[in-house]
Amino acid sequence: MPCLKHYKGQLRKDFFGDVAGLIGVHGKKWELFRQEVQQILLQPQIVKKYVSPLNDIATEFMARIHEMRDENQELPANFLHELYKWALESVGFIALDTRLGCLTPTGSEDSQKIIDSISTFFWAVPELELRMPLWRFYATKTYKSFIQALDDFTEISMKNIDRTMNSAANLNKNRIEANISIIERLVHKTGNRKLAAVLALDLFLVGVDTTSVAAASTIYQLARNPLKQEKLYKELKTVFPQNEAEINQYALQLLPYLKACVKETLRMYPVVIANGRSLQSDAVINNYCIPKGVVISY
Repeated sequence: MPCLKHYKGQLRKDFFGDVAGLIGVHGKKWELFRQEVQQILLQPQIVKKYVSPLNDIATEFMARIHEMRDENQELPANFLHELYKWALESVGFIALDTRLGCLTPTGSEDSQKIIDSISTFFWAVPELELRMPLWRFYATKTYKSFIQALDDFTEISMKNIDRTMNSAANLNKNRIEANISIIERLVHKTGNRKLAAVLALDLFLVGVDTTSVAAASTIYQLARNPLKQEKLYKELKTVFPQNEAEINQYALQLLPYLKACVKETLRMYPVVIANGRSLQSDAVINNYCIPKGVVISY
């Protein structure tokens, strides 16, 4: 995304500097950033830590779903927006280990602004990158919306990030490591507040829209295939015979059909249009000689 690269590397270089994150960043800077965060992000025990709290958020969301249904037991037309709130609350907890209040009856002004900013961002990127890139020559209306959305998103997100990082800076050395957030772990391990903040921003930027869209697409496909929906329902009832049954990492391993439904939906409706790589050296792929610097999409 050249427009995001331009935003991080040029327009807001004063904020991002040499720690620009994983999204819209390339080459050595990307590699160095990934080396710093991957050991913490990719640990299996990290995933286990969040099963229970994410289940609490999902339970709260299900209660909200029941409240939103009309006399025909149907959900409102803006249900995708509600999925955004659920995804933002979940990603916010993973990134910051705090509740943002997205699912409360009155909602949260800041969380709504984050949702609006992310929506504008994902609407603007195809306009900026898949059409004539006029934004490179002058600030188009879409480009201005894109910049404003990212500015708003960064400002509001940093309020929550700063609060978590201030807590991390005062981390009790005796506190059990399994009970601290990803951001706290990074600050504790590297001492680099900027690195932790930028990672949290990237998690928000790419986690909310993709998660909510993947969930919506899966629900839609199950609704279109009632026989598959019934098969999944039977699997869930077998593993969770009562509504109050505990959901943990062991129970999740007993749901192969649920995992298959999600994977098949992502195959049919991927959350990103392609995977792109800029070759760092000359390469031969399927007997084609491709020089360094060429972008490969697949």
